[in-house]
Order: sequence, then structure tokens, then C-alpha cells
Amino acid sequence: MNRQQADPGFVLNFFTEELRSDNVHHRLFAASNISLVAAAMGPEHARTELMQFLLSANQLDGEVQMSLAQCLGSLVKYVGGPEYANVLLGPLKVLASAEESVVRDKAIESMNIVCNSIPAAQADVSLMQTARDLSTAEFFTSRSSACAFIVAIYEKVNEANKSNLRQIYKSLVKDETPMVRRSALKNLPKLCEALPANIIISDIAKDILMSSANDDEDSVRLLLPPSLSIISEKLNDQDRINLIIALSKNLVKDGSWRVRSAFAKEFPAIAKPFSVEVLTTELCPLLFRLLRDPEAETKTAACQTVSGILPYIAKEQTFVAEKLIPELKPLTNDGAPQVRREVALHLMELAPIIGNHNTSLSIIPLFLQILIDTDNEASVALLNSLLTHVDEVDLASITPAILPTILEIAGDTHWRVKVVIIQLIPHFAKVLGVEEFGKQVFQLVQTWLSDLFFSVRDEMTKQLGPLVTVLGQDWCTQTLTPVILALKLDKNYLIRQVTLLSVMQLKNSLQPAVFVKQFLPTVLYMATDRVANVRVLVSKALLLFIGIGEQKVQQQLQTILKQLSNDNDSDVKYFACMALLKCQ
Repeated sequence: MNRQQADPGFVLNFFTEELRSDNVHHRLFAASNISLVAAAMGPEHARTELMQFLLSANQLDGEVQMSLAQCLGSLVKYVGGPEYANVLLGPLKVLASAEESVVRDKAIESMNIVCNSIPAAQADVSLMQTARDLSTAEFFTSRSSACAFIVAIYEKVNEANKSNLRQIYKSLVKDETPMVRRSALKNLPKLCEALPANIIISDIAKDILMSSANDDEDSVRLLLPPSLSIISEKLNDQDRINLIIALSKNLVKDGSWRVRSAFAKEFPAIAKPFSVEVLTTELCPLLFRLLRDPEAETKTAACQTVSGILPYIAKEQTFVAEKLIPELKPLTNDGAPQVRREVALHLMELAPIIGNHNTSLSIIPLFLQILIDTDNEASVALLNSLLTHVDEVDLASITPAILPTILEIAGDTHWRVKVVIIQLIPHFAKVLGVEEFGKQVFQLVQTWLSDLFFSVRDEMTKQLGPLVTVLGQDWCTQTLTPVILALKLDKNYLIRQVTLLSVMQLKNSLQPAVFVKQFLPTVLYMATDRVANVRVLVSKALLLFIGIGEQKVQQQLQTILKQLSNDNDSDVKYFACMALLKCQ
């Protein structure tokens, strides 16, 4: 490197020119390589000249600012080490006041890195000065960044300065600008994690929580519930009841549906530390109020919350049956489809809690009503709920009540509903047995194998294996196999493919000798199908027969695969050749 290139002034001038280049790639490249610039200038010049230039970073465009904000945290060693790390806080304060929130966020992240490097002897002075500068700045962007910065440094200062930081934070919560108040509430949960219960009661409860609950802006109030969930865990039982219950009652009566919805989403986390008695007598009535809310968004959030609180009231069978389910009942007829869908999605979670008798009395009528009266989305959600919890409910006790209605809608409904019903069929087969399954369900199985929608046909073939496992090999050979083999003659090649797809699904459910005897002749027959897509599936299906059966069977396989390897269709050739390689 020659003397001109090593000159700090030359390096800085070149860097500044690149940052102001008309080419955005040049600007970003220069900003992302600021560590090289600092290294070339040396620690002393980097601390003085480079940092002085970066104090004007607010004049640069947003992308360059973000790149600088991201990289400045790594410059500690280039400005002389931890002893001089505080010089980086000046430029970072400038970037923390940028208009773009992503720039401010990156600046705070880098400030946190720098603060971790500052020696303990300097930390309190440097950090407190930076916090005061940000919190008293003219522009709201700096004050907004101050909230995140205070949270980041709170544990790094002494007790006296912690008290000062809390006072600064309380002033930011009451800032005249909603954007600053939002930032203060957004960062409050992280601050509360670092605070003991006595400080929360003395400093946070009255001066921050109560004032924020009465804020004029709903965009501020809706950020309060996440803090309650953190605070709720830290308080003792009596303080928790006095503070959290009172604030919760205010939030469920809030005039903004956005605030009520935000509270509903945080309800399980807020409720977790409470005793079951307080939960059922004080908090659940607030949830019931949200379930009766006039706004669909709030009711939807409240329905989602029901799932979250069930682990806490799992032993309260009477409460769930007599209090909770009656609140859900009107929502199955709600005018908003998303509400009906959410109720349906969580309905069967209640069955294991309330027992068979109450399930028959309370849940089954709602189950049937949703299936018959509502849209396809709600039906899909309901059946998925049953599928998810099928091992937890006593399916044998509810099958007589629900199966007729399920079968009634199964033949003529949306394909997505059919798919979920098909996934349930093996479970019903366990309850029904071979004879009743044949009488009630098997006709539908045949229909689904020939359905117009591929997803229905495909799902039915996937469930054939589980069905055979439940109903037995004899049922497969006597009842199912003739239906599958008959499809090979269908005029529609898509239906003919079902035969081959079914064969592929049944290999692991049948004894090898039975599998070969039942299906190999049909697969060999279909090797001459006029449609290439069918022949491709034949090539794939023949792989299943390699290595099983007599030598004669293997010779038949190789003969057919050799024919297919000379097929006119390239895909058929490929899969046939792959199968031939397996034979060798």
C-alpha cells in the first residue's frame, strides 16, 4: 500500500465520496465495509475524524443508514478497544433518531453491543448520558428509541441509576406523541422481566399501567395486555388479584375492539398464574363477555383463547359443561363465518374434559348443527377437531349419534370435507367392525375411489392400508380387491390410475404371497394401457413386486419392464429402466 492510500485523510475522503455516490451499490458497499475504513485510518483517526463524519449520518439515505447502524457495533476494536467504545454511541444516537424504524432498531442492537463492551467504571456515566440525550431529544424518533435503549441497559447500571431510568421511562409512557407511548408499552414486557415485584407495584402499576389503560389512543392501549402476562407471573396472589383483575376488567370493557381482541389473545398467559378458583370465578366471566362481544374479530380471538385455558380448568368438569359450553353454543350460529369456524376447530377439545354423558348432551348437538347448517370451512374445521382428538374421546359412544349425519353429507359435499371424512373412516371402522362397515360405509368408499377430485381419490387410496389393518386381510381379498381391480377397465384413465395407486398403498398391509396373487396379474395387464401416465404408474408399481414371489414371477417382471424400457414415452422409459436396475 503506498503512502497516499495509507493517509487517513485520503481514506476518509474516498469513503465519504463513495457514500454520496449516485450508484446505490457503491453507497451500500462502502457502508458495509466501514470496518475496513476504520482499520485503514487507525484507532485515533477513527475516533476523531471518522466518528465526527458519522455524526452527520442523518443526511444519508435509509439503506445506507441501516447498513451503518448494523456495522457500527463491530467497530469497538477499531477505535482503540473497550476503553474508547463510548465514542461509537454518538453516531449511533444519530441513527437511533432516523425516520425508518428498521434503522432505529438496528442502531439500538448495535448500541447494546457497544454498551456490553464499555468498562464498568465508565458504564454508568456513558449509558445514562445516552439515555438522557435520547429521551429528551426534540424529535419523537429519538424518544421512541430511548424506550428500547433503556430496556437494553437497565441491568448494566447501578441501583441509583436504575431508579433514574425508571423515572425516565415513566415520562416516556406519558409522552405527548403516541408513537413514543407505543414504543414504551411495546418494550414494557422486557423491562418488567428485569423488575422485582415490589418495584412493579410501586413504580409500574400506578404510573405506567393505569395511565396507559386510560390512554386516548387505542393503538397504545392494545399494547398493554402483553405486559400483564409478564407481570402476572411476578406478583404474589393478593397483588395479582388486586392489580391484574382490575386492569383486565377495564380492558374487556374498552371501547376499541382492537384492544379487547388483544386482551383476548393474551388471556391464557395472563390467567396461567392464577388459582383455579380465581380463574373460574373472576377471569372466566371476562372471557365469557368477550365471547359475547359484538365484533367478530374479538369473538374469534376469544374462541382461540378457550383452547389455551383448557389445561388450567381440565379438572373442572362441571364448570366446563355448565358454564363454558353454553357460552359457545350461540356462536355455532354466529353471522361471521370465521367465528363459527373457530368454535368448530376447538369443539372436540372439550369432550375429554366433560365425560361421555355430558358430551352426548352438550357437544354432540352442536357437532351435528355445525355439520348440517354451516359452511364448508366450519365443517372441515369441526371434522379436523374430531380427527385431532379422536384418541382422546370415546368414539364408540358417540359414533351412533354422529356417523349417520357424517355419511349423509359425505356423498354430496365439498371435496375438502370429503377428504377429512375419509381420514376418519379407519377410526370408525374400528368401532363398526366388518359387517356394519360393509352395510354403512363401504358403498361410499367405492364412490370416493372414483370421485371427480384427485385429492379425494388420493386420500381414499392412502386410507386403504389402515382400513385393511383394522378390518383384516380376508376382508381385503373378498370385498375390497374386486372393487379395486374393476377400476382398471374404466374409460377414464384417471380412474384406471386408482387401481395402481391402491396397489402401491396395500403392499405393507398384505402378506407377500397374497399381495402377488391378488394384484400382479392386473398390474401386468395394465402395462399395455394406451395412456402413458398409466404406464408410468405401472413401472412404479412393478418395483413393489421385485424380490417377492417365485422365479417365474421375477421373469415376468423383467419381461414387462424390458418392453416398457423401449416405450415411446420418455417418462415410462425412465421409470422402467430404474425398475430394471433394481432387478439386477
